[in-house]
Amino acid sequence: MFTLSPHLSEEEKKSLVATANAVATRGKGITACDEGPATIGSRLEAVGLVNDEEQRRIYRQMLFDTPTVSVCVRDGSYLLIVGVVVVS
Repeated sequence: MFTLSPHLSEEEKKSLVATANAVATRGKGITACDEGPATIGSRLEAVGLVNDEEQRRIYRQMLFDTPTVSVCVRDGSYLLIVGVVVVS
């Protein structure tokens, strides 16, 4: 069991637990998108784009808009391929 902060109201605690349960549900999760402007900038500049706020926004949005692909594997279960993997 875990203990929630005594500084949270009961409503906030319930909301936090509900959010944690939703994220921990099979097939769900968290996508980290924390590259700074310099890191994203090197990716943008490598393909001839300007490193500005709008281009960085478009790049980050691409990570979330890329369609999910569902593939049936040999044992009959499904493998979900989600988003974009960027390797430096």
